Amino acid sequence: MIDIHKVYSNISSLGKWREKRFQLFLIVTKPSKKYNLLDVGGYPGNWGKNSHYFNTITCLNLTKENNSAIPNLTTVQGDGRQLDFDDQQFDIVFSNSVIEHVGSFEDQKKFSEEILRVGRKVWVQTPAKGFFFEPHFLFPFFHWLPISLRKLVVYITPWYLINRPNKKTIDDLIHEVRILSKKELKLLFPNCSIIVERFLFFPKSYIVNR
Repeated sequence: MIDIHKVYSNISSLGKWREKRFQLFLIVTKPSKKYNLLDVGGYPGNWGKNSHYFNTITCLNLTKENNSAIPNLTTVQGDGRQLDFDDQQFDIVFSNSVIEHVGSFEDQKKFSEEILRVGRKVWVQTPAKGFFFEPHFLFPFFHWLPISLRKLVVYITPWYLINRPNKKTIDDLIHEVRILSKKELKLLFPNCSIIVERFLFFPKSYIVNR
């Protein structure tokens, strides 16, 4: 059986986007071994070979993940829209491809406000609405269609053909994913810079940085 997560990982590895992005993250944020980092929506395995850049790493998810063998990393359960942390508690708040999953624009606004509140520096990556390929359903132009058409087209997407999800799972993901434009990100993250990652001259993803 095909593992959809491996498919996502293989696609992300094309052009070594993840590696290049992380090197850019190091250059821009200039982390110190004294820094405490919060990863909102991240997983311990993503930090295995890079944990040494930080004093502590906290990975927060809606469900409690198993603590890894990484000595300076802990996992906690929580909601990115309502973080149970003090103002500017973390030197860096990091989030990779999460904000598009939190719900409506109002939910995304709560998410952005919380990230800006608890972090001195922020690094938030999200797919670009202007990119022709939808990265969750693995289908071109899918996110440009109205929801009514997405519910019909979804049955020919690689995501559906690999997973064979039930109708509830289909509806949940279609309504959950809301990919943002650069204009919307500027509204959500005022006074932050936005780095544009491009592929074939199209904006592939955005990185919000403060």
